[in-house]
Formats: sequence, structure tokens, C-alpha cells
Amino acid sequence: MEPYSYLDASDVVFGELAPDVDGPRNHALEIPKDQETRAGKLHSENVVFDLHNHVHRLPKNMLRDFEAYARSGRVAMGYAGIARSGMTGCFNGYGGSAGRRSSPQAWQFDDVLWDMGTRQADILHHSDSVMVGTSVADIHKAKETGRCAVFANVENAGIIGNEIDRLDVLYGLGVRCLGLSYNQRNTISDGANEDQDGGLSKFGEKVVVRMNRLGILMDFAHSSDNAILDTLEISEVPCCISHSVPKALSDHPKGKSDEILKLIAKMGWIFGVQSVPNVTSSEKYQSIFDVANQIDHCVEVMGIDHVAVGTDAMFGEHSDLHRCISRMMGHPDNPFVCEFIDYLENPGEWPNVSRVLVSRGYTDEDIRKLLGMNVVRLLEKTIG
Repeated sequence: MEPYSYLDASDVVFGELAPDVDGPRNHALEIPKDQETRAGKLHSENVVFDLHNHVHRLPKNMLRDFEAYARSGRVAMGYAGIARSGMTGCFNGYGGSAGRRSSPQAWQFDDVLWDMGTRQADILHHSDSVMVGTSVADIHKAKETGRCAVFANVENAGIIGNEIDRLDVLYGLGVRCLGLSYNQRNTISDGANEDQDGGLSKFGEKVVVRMNRLGILMDFAHSSDNAILDTLEISEVPCCISHSVPKALSDHPKGKSDEILKLIAKMGWIFGVQSVPNVTSSEKYQSIFDVANQIDHCVEVMGIDHVAVGTDAMFGEHSDLHRCISRMMGHPDNPFVCEFIDYLENPGEWPNVSRVLVSRGYTDEDIRKLLGMNVVRLLEKTIG
């Protein structure tokens, strides 16, 4: 299950990587035996879909090696960890901080295409355990064949600049989920970190229409509230917030208010609860129980049919990644209160989601919805 095993060793440029199995962040949540049996059955028999993650391995020494790794043009997938996860499918993020081959700045169009192309070539050479996903039929095919369908996601549509036909290019190359903006303002919409919120631009309105027609799921995980409100007025199909937190439980810039949660649920959108240290919580100890509390809250506010899990997890030290991104962007080197999310720090720990949902008393049908069927229904209405 080694990445890029079809290449000669001399052609693989990355150094020592964080483990995707048997590392310090891989352990099972202990629950009573009868609950464990039930959780295992639910996890193995049903569709398990992560609405947003990064199923690649980071360097073991992030602070020393990440920049060279991100510029290498060959990001390594964690195939053994994917297999351990039991996922049927996921939206995997391409480009961004880890895919910057040509530039020290993230979100260059050519870099995203390079990252997606090289990694999907590698996925195609690991067809015993994974497959490239582009449709709902691929989710069912992955389930039938015991594999994971990896769907392409790009978190920042700003990479298209002012060329709307680049959306067609992205769709043609397999992108099925696209974030309209990534924290900052672009030609399409405002981001979650902007002080002023102008919502969608006029060009952004055209982008919404084109994405509807192409069949690309729109994601607002890093976009502003007004961008969401504007899109609610014009999108013909539901969208998603693939990985975020309810602001009522975590006052983070990405967080969404209960008012927003209620509005998007009314329009059939899906909200994915994420698992990221110092976003999920501001406490010194952060764990899957914080994630479960947020799932509980979203279910109460939105209803069971509109909640999913988008972990935003990867194989490696997430907090060190945030340190590297802060360094790259020239932000102050502020200390983090917590280094990891216990029991859900990487995709390989996905079985713990089923365990914690069983322990919280959810019914089998509700767990099926939270694990993946809510996402499947959303994708039936969007990507087809």
C-alpha cells in the first residue's frame, strides 16, 4: 500500500512521513462489548462518507520538512490508513497548503491540477483498495467491492480567477465539490475571515449558476455568512458546509450560528461537523466527545437529515500543519492550547465515530444517516 509504488524509488522525492497506521494517534474508543458489536456492524454494513478530509500523509517532522514536501509535487496518500478507516467514500481536498509545486502561495490553478493529477494517477494504481469517485454510482460500487471512492474537492474556487470556463475544466478532470472561497475574499465571494462581508460578487452569481448546471456541489465551509445567504436565493439545488463547527459551542471564525444552521436545513443543505484541534474546541483537552457534542447540537437545531461528519483530518500532526501555514502567511507564532483531537485526529480513527454515536444512544437509522446516507441523498440531488 505504499504511495507511488509504480515509480522507481529514485523518482519519489518525499522523505520520512508520518504513519497512517500504528502511530501515536491511532486508538479505539472503549465502549461496552454489546455497544462495540453494534457499532462494528453499523460501520461495516453501511455507507461511511467523510464530507471533507485530506487522506494524505504529512512529513513526520513538519516544521523542518513541510515546505520542501509541499513544493515537491508528489503528496503521498495514506492507503493503509484509508483501509483501516472503513470509509466507503470521501471528498479529498487537493491543492492548498500541501500542493504548492510552483509557488510559495497556495491556490494556484496549475498547482491544483498537478496535485490532483499526480495523486489520482497513484489512486488508479491502487485499485485494490481505492477508486476515483465522480458519481453516486461510484459510492455504491465502492461499497460492493470493499473499496473507498475518493472524490475530488478543491476548497477555493478563487483558483479560476475571472475565467468561468475553468469550472468546466475542473469538472472534466473530476472535481465534484468546490468551496466558493477560502477564508479570504476572491473574485467570487467573501471568506469567513473578512471583516466586511459583501457576500457573492456579480461574477459569483454566475459561478453558482454554472456549478448548478455542471453538477458540482458547492461548499461554504470557509465562506462568509452573506455568501451563504446570497446563494440560498439563487441556487437551484442544495449545497453544503462540509467541515465546520456550530458557533454556539465553538466561537471560531469558521463557526456558523444557529440561525444559519436553521436556514440551510430548511433549504435541504448538509452541515458537516469537523474534528480539528483548536477549531473544534478551545479547551486544553479536545476529543471526539467534543465532536459528538456538536453533532448532538446540530441534530437538535437542524434535524437528523441535515447533519454529517466532515473531519478535515489527515495523517500527521494537524497543529504542526497550522503552525507551518501561519509561518507561510506571516502570522504571529501564537501557542495552541491543544495539539490533537483525541480519538479522531486522523481518518484511520473513523470507526470511533460509529462507537461514539452508539454510546450516545442514536438509533441505527439515525446513525446510518449521520455516517453517510445524508451525504448520499445530497449527492443524488447535486452531482448525480
